[in-house]
Amino acid sequence: MTPVIEKALPADAGAIAIILSGWFHEANWMQRIHTYEGDRGFGRHLIEVCDAHVARVDSMVIGFLALQDGGVQALYFHPNWRVKRVREALLDCVKGTCQRLVLWTFQANIEARRFYERHGFENVQFTDGASNDEKLPDVQMVWEGRE
Repeated sequence: MTPVIEKALPADAGAIAIILSGWFHEANWMQRIHTYEGDRGFGRHLIEVCDAHVARVDSMVIGFLALQDGGVQALYFHPNWRVKRVREALLDCVKGTCQRLVLWTFQANIEARRFYERHGFENVQFTDGASNDEKLPDVQMVWEGRE
């Protein structure tokens, strides 16, 4: 089934929180430092300050992407919907409006790093994680509008 990509609405904050909480639950390499209510607040924040989009299937939010000033602030999917066409649909949605995208992901998040590399992102900076909330090593990746 092909997802429908739409602008995120304030009412989507709960669905975004469920997706975030599910991701944190699955990332066994990462200590959970936020509560579900914190995830919900973060979802509201992304919708308010970013160009946020959701992927829906039969009105259910199955993924979301938040973009701010050419930076991908968040790109997450419901665990049951981590399929190629959903991830690509959201990423293509913003690639069509930007000539350059920048994002950070954790070095331990091998699945995400491989996905971004397959879609033309390059590693440009590795850190020890001292400046992120989780204090985990991360990597900055950049897409320059070419694949």
